[in-house]
Amino acid sequence: MRPRTLPVGIAPVIVGACAAWREIRMLDAPAPCLMGWFFAATAICLGVSVGLQIAANFANDYSDGIRGTDTARSGDESATGKPRRMVASGLMGPRRVLMCAAVFAVAACACGAVAAWWSQAWWLIAFGVACLLAGWFYVGGKHPYGYHGWGEVFVFLFFGLAATAGSQYVIARTVMVRSLLAAPVSRVYMLSMWPSLGPVVPASWGTTWLGWLSATVVGLNAVAVLMVNNLRDVDDDRVGGKRTLEVILGWLRSWDLLIGICAVATIMSFEVASYEAWWWGLAAGLLLPAAQAWLLVSVKQGDYRSALAAASHAALVFAALDVLWIIV
Repeated sequence: MRPRTLPVGIAPVIVGACAAWREIRMLDAPAPCLMGWFFAATAICLGVSVGLQIAANFANDYSDGIRGTDTARSGDESATGKPRRMVASGLMGPRRVLMCAAVFAVAACACGAVAAWWSQAWWLIAFGVACLLAGWFYVGGKHPYGYHGWGEVFVFLFFGLAATAGSQYVIARTVMVRSLLAAPVSRVYMLSMWPSLGPVVPASWGTTWLGWLSATVVGLNAVAVLMVNNLRDVDDDRVGGKRTLEVILGWLRSWDLLIGICAVATIMSFEVASYEAWWWGLAAGLLLPAAQAWLLVSVKQGDYRSALAAASHAALVFAALDVLWIIV
């Protein structure tokens, strides 16, 4: 399940929920209805995001294991310095690992179906199928794109933009739709004329500029997590024929790219902070660069365990600051 990297799936939902709240607080709806649907929709989005991430982790273990890419990761982490993989080490058979991936994928799909129903945005089902396929073909199939240097692009798009903006859209739209359904009978009759709720739900209810800006920061933090993983495994991946972006660029150019990603994420977090209270910008200016510096120093020293923790903490710090701004 790789719990150290689960903040990559949690942070975008939290940030997306905060972006949705900035819209929802302007809604003239009964407070109990508003709050109840807000937290319910947020929980469902967490189920989708974390479920898909865990399913992808099991699928990656399975695909890399049967290809022989993880041969160097069959020993104990205390000896290899790298987390042990189940298929490569023989701790679990490939079919059982694949079944675990399927279980979490089904759970994520179930949450996604509920999200589509609640928000009355049925196109989300097609979007969920695209997410599932992207997770499988990362290292699965005959021509996995993760073996050709496209892993970072996938993580940025799906664990950054899609997860954050998608969460904002689902949560804001769910609260709007359910608040309308809780309205007087005359308005409920109006809604029955438009099952899609398209003409009733204002177009502004969905994603916003600030939401996309925050999603970009979340995506860059997720890319940093993946780069730390790939830099740790760059030698093994080269031998195993897995041409990640780090294998293609080499360690030094990958290191320069990681510095650039951390710098851009920090700068863009300041841009997000410019929309918030002054103390938000101060906190972002102190905490986020500190986490990024911890990440870079750890990578430079070869301490990838600490670097991975720092990358995950950077994502959570950004999400936590967003939550504090909403509360305060």
